[in-house]
Amino acid sequence: MKRTFLLLAFMLTLGTVAQAQVSLIPKGGITLSNINFNDELAGQKSRLGYVAGLGLNIPITSDNFFSIQPELLYIQQGTRLAGGSFGLNYAQLPLLLKINFGGEGFPIYVNAGPSFGYLLNPPTRIGEITFNDPKRLDIGLQFGGGFGVKAGPGNVLLDARYGFGITDINNLATGGDAANKSKNNVFQFTVGYAIPFGAQ
Repeated sequence: MKRTFLLLAFMLTLGTVAQAQVSLIPKGGITLSNINFNDELAGQKSRLGYVAGLGLNIPITSDNFFSIQPELLYIQQGTRLAGGSFGLNYAQLPLLLKINFGGEGFPIYVNAGPSFGYLLNPPTRIGEITFNDPKRLDIGLQFGGGFGVKAGPGNVLLDARYGFGITDINNLATGGDAANKSKNNVFQFTVGYAIPFGAQ
C-alpha cells in the first residue's frame, strides 16, 4: 500500500512538471563575504567578489506558487585582512524551495534551502592560522528573495541572498587556536534572466 501511494505521488509530480513552465536562468553578480571565527582576526573585514552560474526553476504546483530551483554556481568567498585579501573559491550547488507571488509580468519571490560547495583553491594559511587539511566540502543554508521584470519572452530577475556555513572549514588548524572554528558567510546580489521553455 505504501509503495503504491509513493508511486502515485511520483507519477503526479512528473505530470505536474511535464505541464509546467520550466525556466533556465543564467545569472551573475557580486558577493560580500567574510569568515566567522570564534575569535575574530585582527583587521578582518568583508571581501568583495563575484558569482556566476545557471539556475533551473521547476514549478511543483500547477499555479507555480511553489517551485524548486537547483543552481550550479562559481562563487568567490573569503575575508579581507590587514595584509590583503584571502579568497575561497567554490563550485556551489544550492537547492532552493521557492515561493512565488505576483503576476507573470512582475513576479516576486522568496527562497530558502541548503547549499553544497566544493572548495577549488584550498588555503594554506590565514593570519596566524595554518590549514593543514582544509575541508573541501562546505555545507550551508541560504535564504533571500527578489523580483522580476518582464523583458521579451522571459523575465529579468534581481535577487538578493544571504548564505551561512554550517561546516567548520578550519580543519586540523595549527599555529594558533586550533579550536577557533571558522564558518563562511556571504551576501550575494545577482541579475539573471529567466528563459522559459516547456509546456505553457
